[in-house]
Amino acid sequence: MASNSKMLVLRSYEGDEFNVEESLASAGSGTLKTMVDEGIVEGGIPLPNVSTKSLGKIIEYWRHHAQEDSDGSPESKAAMKEWDDEFLKLDGNKKELLNLVMAANYLDAKPLFEALCEEVRNTIKVMSVEEVRSYLNIENDFTPEEEEKIRAENAWAFENN
Repeated sequence: MASNSKMLVLRSYEGDEFNVEESLASAGSGTLKTMVDEGIVEGGIPLPNVSTKSLGKIIEYWRHHAQEDSDGSPESKAAMKEWDDEFLKLDGNKKELLNLVMAANYLDAKPLFEALCEEVRNTIKVMSVEEVRSYLNIENDFTPEEEEKIRAENAWAFENN
C-alpha cells in the first residue's frame, strides 16, 4: 500500500491496536467500510468480538490478497489457492478456526468468511452427528425418543453414519 494511505486503528477486545490502511480495511470488511463511510473511525475502532490473534490473522489475509489480487493470471490464482489452503490449516487448531469464523462474520469479511466456512464444512462432513456436536460444542437437547424418531424419518441422511 502507498505510504500516504490514510490509516485506521483497529482495537481487539484485549485492547491491542493494529494500524491498517483504510483502503485495505474497507476492501476487506463490510463492517469497517460502513464505519469509514459514516465517518465513525476517529480515536480507533473497537472490535469487541475480535481477539488479537484473530485480528492479526485477518489482516494478514487481507494484505496477502491485496498484493496477489492485482494479477489475474492462472499462475497467480493457483499460488493464491495454495497460500489460502496453507493459511486455513491453522495447524488443526479448532478453537482458532472457529474464532476466525466468528470474527470474519462480525467484520463482514465475505471472502475470508466463506473460505473459513468451507474449511469447517470439509472438517465436519466426514463426522458423525455425535462428532459434529462434540467438535462444535453443541449440546444434544433431544430425548432419546425424539432422536430415534428423527433418525427414522430421515434415514437417508444417516446411511453413512
